[in-house]
Amino acid sequence: MLDFPDSPNLNDIYQASGNQWIWNGSVWKRIPDPGSQGLQGLQGNQGNQGRQGLQGLSNQGAQNAQGTQGRQGLQGLSNQGAQNAQGTQGSSGGGGGGGSTTFVGLTDTPANFTGSANKFLAVNSTPDAVEFVDAPSGLESRGTLSGTTGTLTSGSSANLTITGYKTYALLKVEIDNPAWVTIYTDISSRTADASRTSDTDPIPGSGVIAEVYTETAGSSTFLMSPGVLGWNNDGTPSTNIYLKVENTGAGSAAITVDLTAVKLEA
Repeated sequence: MLDFPDSPNLNDIYQASGNQWIWNGSVWKRIPDPGSQGLQGLQGNQGNQGRQGLQGLSNQGAQNAQGTQGRQGLQGLSNQGAQNAQGTQGSSGGGGGGGSTTFVGLTDTPANFTGSANKFLAVNSTPDAVEFVDAPSGLESRGTLSGTTGTLTSGSSANLTITGYKTYALLKVEIDNPAWVTIYTDISSRTADASRTSDTDPIPGSGVIAEVYTETAGSSTFLMSPGVLGWNNDGTPSTNIYLKVENTGAGSAAITVDLTAVKLEA
């Protein structure tokens, strides 16, 4: 699959699978392959050998006197054969097959742009093609995070873990039966707080994020006003939200806790 650059400049070159495309300002146009090189021309014939120069004259001087040295003969002429003319260049190779000149003309892209204004392009879930998806929202929407205990007798408690967010703004806590619900940053803080009674406030910095209490029968809703910042304090932050739920009603019940929260961390 071709992966053309998103924001090319004029005359930018893109290479893939031994082929090249050039951006002409509106589309990626394939550059044809160059033609094969022409045959090398024949070697020229060797030129004739130049004539040998004449031998210099030698004059022997009188006895006991050295004669003067004869003149050096002329250098023979050398005729170099003319170099053969270069062969003509081979004809240019034919252009590549006609590729698509539009995005929707490709085989692994959406068939058209209908109804796709302001959408984003993303690889599909297979993944073997691309598709249009809604643009990501700049802000997260609030959500409801729920968990339910097993059946608790009156005055008994249980630990509960709800899958939520690493960091969140807690807006509301809802329970379907009377209960004392405490929310913690981590398991160790929940364990250290196990012996505290409901009429004792938690120590600042003890890992208690929020708690609600009621003995009123039926469902209850508690608004966090102002909103409470909560987070997971595991060694490697996770999306676990740790709770302790105590049944404050007169009879046995499984208690469902709903947390309304906004995600604040990826």
